[in-house]
Amino acid sequence: MTSITIQNSTKLASLNLGEMVTDSAQPKIKNVDYTYSLTAVQSGNGLSLQSNFNDVNISVNVPSTFALNAEKTQRYIAHYSGLNSASVQVAQPGGVGTPIVFSTKDGASFNSNQSLFFIGSYGESTANGTQTFDIGKATYSKNFGIVTAPIALDNGAESKLTAKTSSLNGMITFDGTSNKLNETVADTGTKAVVSTVYLANNQSKLVIGNKLSNVLNNFGITVTGTQPLNATMEMALPDSVESTGLYIPLLTKAYRSWASGDSYDVKINFTDGTSKEFKDVKEGTTLSTLPQTGSVNTTTMFNLPVGASVKSYDITPNFTLNPGDMLYSKRNAGGELDNALPTENDVQATSFSTLGYVKDGVADQSKVPFVLTTTDNDTGKVVDSITQSATALASAPISLDVTPNNTAPLNPTQQFNVLIGDGTKAAYTNPNLNANGFFVNNQPNTNYDPTVVNNPSAKDGNDMPGYNGVGLTKKDPVFYVTVPKQTQIVPQANGQIFTQKGAGWNGITSTPKVTKLTNADGQLVYKIDYTGTGIEWNPSSMALSMQFQVNADAITDLQSFQNTESVTDIYNGISYDVPSATKGGKDGESTSVVMLAGNDTDSNGNSFSSLFNQGNAQNLFTTLTDSEGNTTKVSGLSSFNGWGSNGLGATLGSNFGDLLLISAPQSMILSGAIQDNQSFGSNYSANGVNNPMKNDAQSIRLRLANNTANIATNVGGVLNLPTEVTKNDGDTPGKFALQLTGKATEGKSTLGSTTTLYSTGRVTLSARWQVRDG
Repeated sequence: MTSITIQNSTKLASLNLGEMVTDSAQPKIKNVDYTYSLTAVQSGNGLSLQSNFNDVNISVNVPSTFALNAEKTQRYIAHYSGLNSASVQVAQPGGVGTPIVFSTKDGASFNSNQSLFFIGSYGESTANGTQTFDIGKATYSKNFGIVTAPIALDNGAESKLTAKTSSLNGMITFDGTSNKLNETVADTGTKAVVSTVYLANNQSKLVIGNKLSNVLNNFGITVTGTQPLNATMEMALPDSVESTGLYIPLLTKAYRSWASGDSYDVKINFTDGTSKEFKDVKEGTTLSTLPQTGSVNTTTMFNLPVGASVKSYDITPNFTLNPGDMLYSKRNAGGELDNALPTENDVQATSFSTLGYVKDGVADQSKVPFVLTTTDNDTGKVVDSITQSATALASAPISLDVTPNNTAPLNPTQQFNVLIGDGTKAAYTNPNLNANGFFVNNQPNTNYDPTVVNNPSAKDGNDMPGYNGVGLTKKDPVFYVTVPKQTQIVPQANGQIFTQKGAGWNGITSTPKVTKLTNADGQLVYKIDYTGTGIEWNPSSMALSMQFQVNADAITDLQSFQNTESVTDIYNGISYDVPSATKGGKDGESTSVVMLAGNDTDSNGNSFSSLFNQGNAQNLFTTLTDSEGNTTKVSGLSSFNGWGSNGLGATLGSNFGDLLLISAPQSMILSGAIQDNQSFGSNYSANGVNNPMKNDAQSIRLRLANNTANIATNVGGVLNLPTEVTKNDGDTPGKFALQLTGKATEGKSTLGSTTTLYSTGRVTLSARWQVRDG
């Protein structure tokens, strides 16, 4: 007889009370709401499913005059305890001074990984002095109170099973540890705020003259004092910026899907001493010098006085700020902050935003200070003031990605694609003015519809996505594309070595200068130079697509592609030593397939393979020789991760990421290729093209390769030069003869292991060489 017992060993080990935002050491005052937390700790590590507890009923004993604000509490839980907001309810069933009860709804669970909260206030009759909160009775279950293990139906086989019971599956009375929360009530409290100015991006840098993001900073305050505050915030701007507007956050109380309905008075002060006032400015409104597009207009326009700029914004809430109120939030639940798109260099749904840009002519590396000052309107005293300074840059690196389309080993003659950039995103031209895409048809976008959140739409054409880093575009980019060994570039139909992909190329007619060079390792390198074209290259909407083909006489090899780290790896039982693509060339040169002039970085850091380290992908160099023999060392280059969803590592594992794998048939290979008089470096092909010219030098390669795992001896190959000459006949090309002009040389891999014989005249071979197999 088989028996089954479901035993849940995880229990609630402790329940702890605390305060949010405010400090329990500060005296509280009467008739003011404060926020408290209830945090549960489970015993042992357990599985994630063991963090769920059923039939929860936890009571918190409160002071005799303390009253719960149930509506505020539920909103706060929705914002800060999303896993529990729909399953846990909070009430004070006995009224003022009686325990506050947390309970799960029927069939729902409490997740102990997130805290619970309650908000309430002391009544007018509260005596000054110490007040105490502590945990009362608490019960819960781990299997909705069912002590008997369930048995699944199994065509009658279940009759042979006996379900056992476990007390840990039934109702459990909390027997762990808990704390007491003591605080003091007094006639007066403290007035205090914590101010935050977030400088557009986590590098606190702004590109001079860059109007693309239209975001200078995000800012706001959190009320940390214990006394309500009537305040004015002043955002003071330096002369080095041109502000195009101010965004009043859609969710000014940072309450997830709930707009508070509050409004603000805003006074705009200009550098010529004049000002303009706006009364009752609603949440989600942008005061702007730039117009908004879309069917729902939330922008109020203002004009700059002639020759003047915005000096400061004075923002006065038309409501009292209570302890714990947060007029700033970033990357937390609420608005577009839950959206997967970048929120750097972006307007936030839960914070104020200063819009604009650094003026042209500002010195490179100069400081751009922003000063946020909060004043108590009842006393005229400054409550808090902070200064955050950005650094102005004449130019900034961008982030981009390189994606190869080679998820499997490549065979001889097979083509593969390399994409520089993304090119799938829309080419946005409207200024970033708001974060109001969080609302769909004026209702909370509870499902975070990505087509409207942090994206322009027909409703709102100015809720632009942010971007990571400092620079979004690169002016006049210069690319260096190294043709991998055993491959060649495939010209496009337009004669170029690349095609342009993405909406960002629309309307651009400028073409780059493309130069064919050879690096110190003998590989062909194409320099694609947009210098002087004025192009602002945006990799999200503009990509370069390049097609490569594996040589017909290629042998099996695991090669460098975009890897920064060297590696020894095994494929089909053969070990390959692969050097770093960025550091492993001759004298340390980079042979990465794609390099960009500048100190740029990869935009896909969360998908780096084990063979890519950003620190080894910058400050690279390559030594290049042109067709006339002039050699130049090119430094200051960057390379990028080539793993991605289409990389080789997607099929063979991350240890093959950023590499190129060529797999030829396992046999003895005898092949020939020619380098015509239009090519140089390592560019050989099965079909050469010769143009009439005096220097008609050709190079012919005979490749005898053992592409097996076994050692072969007494193997040889013969190459006959063409001797017949015929004229061209219409579209049919004629034949031509080749004269040997120099001695034959042996390749690097054969030195010391082969002997090469050649003749400048006709030779009769012995019988040994007259039989050719395959």
